[in-house]
Amino acid sequence: MLSCTISGGEAKNGKECGAVTEIDRLVTPRLRRLATCAGLTGQSGKLSVVVKVDFTAARFSHDVGKSTSLRDTGAASACLDTVFEGASLDAVQHTHPRYTIAYTAIIDAPRGDLEAASDGPGRGAVGE
Repeated sequence: MLSCTISGGEAKNGKECGAVTEIDRLVTPRLRRLATCAGLTGQSGKLSVVVKVDFTAARFSHDVGKSTSLRDTGAASACLDTVFEGASLDAVQHTHPRYTIAYTAIIDAPRGDLEAASDGPGRGAVGE
C-alpha cells in the first residue's frame, strides 16, 4: 500500500489505510495471467505495477512502476492492458474513496514462472 485518500480528502500513507483485501482479490488473479502473455516471452526480471483505484469516479488504472527491471516495458504495459481489460470495481468493498497500491511480479522466463505480490505488510506471494 502506498497511499489512500480518506473521506474529506486527507491523504494517508501505507498502514494508515488499512487492509485492501477486496482490491487484492481483483488485482492478483490478473497478475497471475501475465504468465500467459506473449509479450513477456523471453523476459526475466521484476515488473512493478502501480494500481490506482478511485471509487468516487469509478476509475481503475495501472502503470508500469519505476523499479521494473524488464527490458521491454512497452510489452509489459500492453500485457497489463490485456489482463486488466474489463476490471470492474462494482463488487469491491472498500473503506476509503481512493487508493494507490504497488504490486510486484517476478517474471522468470527460463523456468516459465511468475510470482506476484502486493507490497505491504501481511501480503504473501500470489500462488502460495
